[in-house]
Amino acid sequence: LYLKQVKTDSLNRIIVQNALAETYLQQARFVNARATLDESVRLAGRGQIRGIKNTQLGLTYKLLGDVLARQRKWEQALRY
Repeated sequence: LYLKQVKTDSLNRIIVQNALAETYLQQARFVNARATLDESVRLAGRGQIRGIKNTQLGLTYKLLGDVLARQRKWEQALRY
């Protein structure tokens, strides 16, 4: 039960963090977007359960790539 709660809480926070990062990206506030996405990655690592696909973490990585692409950091963006 505890692991399920940790995963749910982390997942909900990641969803909110991703939405916030998308808003920052639309406003061209890249530093804020990157910091928010880095927090999402940290949260995902803490609440991750082996064998379960985390689509929100996938979105986080996509957004990280988008931030870097908007900054024209092409080589770094390709990592995501």
